[in-house]
Amino acid sequence: MRRPRPSTGAPAVVLAALLAITVAACGPAGTSGPSTAPTSAALATAGPSPAPTVGPSASGPFAGAPYAITLPSGWQAFNLADPAAKGSLDAFAAANPSLAVSIQQFESMTNARMAVNPLLGDILLIVTTPSGGVSLDTLAQTFTAQFQAVPGLEGSPVPEDLTLPGGAAVHWDIRLSGSKAGGGTIRATESVYLFVSATDAVVVEFVTPAGGAIPDEQSIVSSFTFTK
Repeated sequence: MRRPRPSTGAPAVVLAALLAITVAACGPAGTSGPSTAPTSAALATAGPSPAPTVGPSASGPFAGAPYAITLPSGWQAFNLADPAAKGSLDAFAAANPSLAVSIQQFESMTNARMAVNPLLGDILLIVTTPSGGVSLDTLAQTFTAQFQAVPGLEGSPVPEDLTLPGGAAVHWDIRLSGSKAGGGTIRATESVYLFVSATDAVVVEFVTPAGGAIPDEQSIVSSFTFTK
Protein backbone atom coordinates (compact mmCIF):
# COMPACT_ATOMS: atom_id res chain seq x y z
CA MET A 1 0.00 0.00 0.00
CA ARG A 2 1.35 3.42 -0.93
CA ARG A 3 0.27 6.57 0.86
CA PRO A 4 1.55 10.13 1.19
CA ARG A 5 2.98 11.23 4.52
CA PRO A 6 3.08 14.68 6.06
CA SER A 7 6.39 16.46 6.43
CA THR A 8 8.31 16.75 9.71
CA GLY A 9 11.64 18.19 10.88
CA ALA A 10 14.86 17.00 9.26
CA PRO A 11 17.28 15.08 11.51
CA ALA A 12 20.85 14.48 10.44
CA VAL A 13 20.06 10.98 9.20
CA VAL A 14 17.90 12.43 6.43
CA LEU A 15 20.64 14.75 5.24
CA ALA A 16 23.10 11.84 5.09
CA ALA A 17 20.67 9.81 3.00
CA LEU A 18 20.00 12.70 0.64
CA LEU A 19 23.75 13.12 0.16
CA ALA A 20 24.04 9.48 -0.82
CA ILE A 21 21.18 9.75 -3.30
CA THR A 22 22.39 12.99 -4.89
CA VAL A 23 25.97 11.73 -5.28
CA ALA A 24 24.80 8.46 -6.81
CA ALA A 25 22.39 10.05 -9.25
CA CYS A 26 24.43 13.00 -10.44
CA GLY A 27 27.31 12.99 -12.83
CA PRO A 28 30.71 14.63 -12.39
CA ALA A 29 30.87 18.06 -10.81
CA GLY A 30 29.70 20.76 -13.17
CA THR A 31 27.23 18.64 -15.13
CA SER A 32 23.57 19.51 -15.02
CA GLY A 33 22.11 16.08 -14.45
CA PRO A 34 22.73 12.35 -14.05
CA SER A 35 25.41 10.78 -16.23
CA THR A 36 24.42 7.22 -15.48
CA ALA A 37 21.12 5.40 -15.42
CA PRO A 38 20.42 4.08 -11.91
CA THR A 39 18.24 1.08 -11.21
CA SER A 40 14.55 1.03 -11.93
CA ALA A 41 12.03 0.56 -9.16
CA ALA A 42 10.99 -2.93 -10.19
CA LEU A 43 12.25 -5.70 -7.93
CA ALA A 44 13.41 -8.60 -10.03
CA THR A 45 13.72 -12.20 -8.97
CA ALA A 46 16.92 -13.25 -7.25
CA GLY A 47 19.95 -13.93 -9.39
CA PRO A 48 23.03 -15.95 -8.39
CA SER A 49 23.11 -18.02 -5.22
CA PRO A 50 23.99 -15.88 -2.18
CA ALA A 51 27.35 -15.99 -0.47
CA PRO A 52 27.45 -16.25 3.35
CA THR A 53 26.27 -13.17 5.20
CA VAL A 54 29.00 -11.12 6.85
CA GLY A 55 27.89 -10.10 10.33
CA PRO A 56 29.11 -7.35 12.66
CA SER A 57 31.42 -9.62 14.63
CA ALA A 58 33.23 -10.91 11.54
CA SER A 59 36.21 -9.43 9.80
CA GLY A 60 35.65 -7.89 6.41
CA PRO A 61 33.77 -4.93 4.94
CA PHE A 62 30.70 -5.26 7.19
CA ALA A 63 32.67 -5.62 10.45
CA GLY A 64 31.22 -3.33 13.11
CA ALA A 65 28.01 -2.61 11.18
CA PRO A 66 24.75 -2.90 13.17
CA TYR A 67 23.26 -5.17 10.52
CA ALA A 68 23.93 -8.29 8.47
CA ILE A 69 23.29 -8.57 4.74
CA THR A 70 23.85 -11.28 2.15
CA LEU A 71 25.53 -10.45 -1.15
CA PRO A 72 25.13 -12.90 -4.05
CA SER A 73 28.21 -14.23 -5.78
CA GLY A 74 29.76 -11.73 -8.16
CA TRP A 75 29.48 -8.81 -5.71
CA GLN A 76 32.45 -7.25 -3.92
CA ALA A 77 31.93 -5.16 -0.78
CA PHE A 78 34.03 -2.29 0.60
CA ASN A 79 34.17 -0.57 3.97
CA LEU A 80 34.72 3.02 2.84
CA ALA A 81 36.37 3.88 6.17
CA ASP A 82 39.00 1.14 5.71
CA PRO A 83 42.19 2.35 3.96
CA ALA A 84 42.87 -1.25 2.89
CA ALA A 85 39.82 -1.14 0.63
CA LYS A 86 41.04 1.86 -1.34
CA GLY A 87 43.16 -0.08 -3.83
CA SER A 88 40.34 -2.38 -4.87
CA LEU A 89 37.85 0.48 -5.05
CA ASP A 90 40.22 2.58 -7.16
CA ALA A 91 40.66 -0.37 -9.52
CA PHE A 92 36.90 -0.61 -9.96
CA ALA A 93 36.70 3.14 -10.60
CA ALA A 94 39.46 2.88 -13.22
CA ALA A 95 37.53 0.13 -14.98
CA ASN A 96 34.32 2.19 -14.82
CA PRO A 97 35.43 5.77 -15.59
CA SER A 98 31.86 7.10 -15.87
CA LEU A 99 31.41 6.26 -12.17
CA ALA A 100 34.84 7.43 -10.98
CA VAL A 101 33.73 10.84 -9.63
CA SER A 102 30.78 9.36 -7.74
CA ILE A 103 33.01 6.65 -6.26
CA GLN A 104 35.52 9.25 -5.10
CA GLN A 105 32.70 11.09 -3.33
CA PHE A 106 31.48 7.84 -1.78
CA GLU A 107 34.97 7.28 -0.35
CA SER A 108 34.58 10.34 1.90
CA MET A 109 31.54 8.82 3.64
CA THR A 110 32.98 7.06 6.67
CA ASN A 111 29.56 5.80 7.78
CA ALA A 112 28.97 3.90 4.52
CA ARG A 113 29.55 0.49 3.01
CA MET A 114 29.61 0.04 -0.73
CA ALA A 115 29.28 -3.08 -2.87
CA VAL A 116 29.80 -3.40 -6.61
CA ASN A 117 29.14 -6.00 -9.23
CA PRO A 118 32.17 -5.50 -11.54
CA LEU A 119 30.65 -7.59 -14.32
CA LEU A 120 27.46 -5.50 -14.57
CA GLY A 121 28.74 -2.23 -13.08
CA ASP A 122 25.92 -2.18 -10.51
CA ILE A 123 26.40 -0.38 -7.18
CA LEU A 124 24.87 -0.87 -3.72
CA LEU A 125 25.38 1.88 -1.13
CA ILE A 126 24.47 1.37 2.54
CA VAL A 127 24.59 4.41 4.84
CA THR A 128 24.17 4.13 8.62
CA THR A 129 23.44 7.00 11.02
CA PRO A 130 22.01 7.17 14.56
CA SER A 131 18.22 7.12 14.63
CA GLY A 132 18.06 8.89 17.99
CA GLY A 133 15.14 6.63 18.87
CA VAL A 134 12.96 8.22 16.17
CA SER A 135 10.50 5.78 14.63
CA LEU A 136 10.54 4.45 11.06
CA ASP A 137 7.23 6.17 10.33
CA THR A 138 8.45 9.57 11.54
CA LEU A 139 11.76 9.35 9.67
CA ALA A 140 9.92 8.24 6.53
CA GLN A 141 7.76 11.36 6.71
CA THR A 142 10.88 13.50 6.88
CA PHE A 143 12.57 11.64 4.03
CA THR A 144 9.52 12.13 1.82
CA ALA A 145 9.52 15.87 2.52
CA GLN A 146 13.29 16.26 2.05
CA PHE A 147 13.29 14.37 -1.26
CA GLN A 148 11.50 17.37 -2.74
CA ALA A 149 14.81 19.28 -2.60
CA VAL A 150 16.77 16.74 -4.69
CA PRO A 151 17.96 18.43 -7.94
CA GLY A 152 16.20 17.24 -11.07
CA LEU A 153 13.38 15.51 -9.19
CA GLU A 154 10.43 14.43 -11.32
CA GLY A 155 7.11 14.25 -9.52
CA SER A 156 6.67 13.62 -5.81
CA PRO A 157 8.20 10.41 -4.41
CA VAL A 158 5.60 8.30 -2.63
CA PRO A 159 6.65 6.02 0.25
CA GLU A 160 5.80 2.34 0.12
CA ASP A 161 5.49 0.49 3.43
CA LEU A 162 7.10 -2.96 3.27
CA THR A 163 7.29 -5.95 5.56
CA LEU A 164 10.51 -7.79 4.76
CA PRO A 165 12.10 -10.83 6.46
CA GLY A 166 14.34 -8.44 8.43
CA GLY A 167 11.43 -6.30 9.60
CA ALA A 168 9.52 -3.21 8.52
CA ALA A 169 10.98 -0.89 5.89
CA VAL A 170 9.94 1.98 3.63
CA HIS A 171 10.80 2.15 -0.07
CA TRP A 172 10.90 5.06 -2.53
CA ASP A 173 11.41 5.35 -6.26
CA ILE A 174 13.25 8.62 -6.89
CA ARG A 175 12.93 9.71 -10.53
CA LEU A 176 15.44 12.28 -11.74
CA SER A 177 16.12 14.06 -15.00
CA GLY A 178 18.85 16.33 -16.30
CA SER A 179 20.56 17.59 -19.43
CA LYS A 180 23.00 15.43 -21.36
CA ALA A 181 26.33 16.83 -22.39
CA GLY A 182 25.82 17.89 -25.99
CA GLY A 183 22.06 18.21 -25.67
CA GLY A 184 19.05 16.11 -24.84
CA THR A 185 17.66 14.80 -21.56
CA ILE A 186 18.64 11.83 -19.46
CA ARG A 187 16.33 10.23 -16.89
CA ALA A 188 17.27 8.01 -13.98
CA THR A 189 15.64 6.19 -11.08
CA GLU A 190 17.00 5.52 -7.59
CA SER A 191 15.66 2.58 -5.59
CA VAL A 192 15.95 3.52 -1.91
CA TYR A 193 15.04 1.58 1.25
CA LEU A 194 14.98 2.79 4.87
CA PHE A 195 15.31 0.48 7.88
CA VAL A 196 15.18 1.83 11.46
CA SER A 197 16.02 0.30 14.85
CA ALA A 198 16.01 1.87 18.30
CA THR A 199 19.57 3.07 17.75
CA ASP A 200 20.30 3.13 14.00
CA ALA A 201 18.78 4.23 10.70
CA VAL A 202 20.10 2.45 7.61
CA VAL A 203 19.56 3.59 4.03
CA VAL A 204 20.03 0.90 1.36
CA GLU A 205 20.32 2.30 -2.17
CA PHE A 206 20.67 0.55 -5.52
CA VAL A 207 22.21 2.19 -8.60
CA THR A 208 22.98 0.74 -12.04
CA PRO A 209 24.71 2.58 -14.91
CA ALA A 210 23.09 0.27 -17.48
CA GLY A 211 19.50 1.16 -16.56
CA GLY A 212 16.73 -1.29 -15.75
CA ALA A 213 16.43 -3.47 -12.67
CA ILE A 214 19.30 -5.02 -10.71
CA PRO A 215 18.52 -8.77 -10.78
CA ASP A 216 19.82 -9.27 -7.23
CA GLU A 217 17.94 -6.34 -5.63
CA GLN A 218 15.11 -8.40 -4.15
CA SER A 219 17.37 -11.06 -2.67
CA ILE A 220 19.80 -8.52 -1.20
CA VAL A 221 17.23 -6.27 0.46
CA SER A 222 15.30 -9.30 1.74
CA SER A 223 18.46 -10.55 3.48
CA PHE A 224 18.92 -7.34 5.50
CA THR A 225 18.53 -7.72 9.27
CA PHE A 226 19.60 -5.67 12.29
CA THR A 227 22.02 -7.47 14.60
CA LYS A 228 22.03 -5.01 17.48
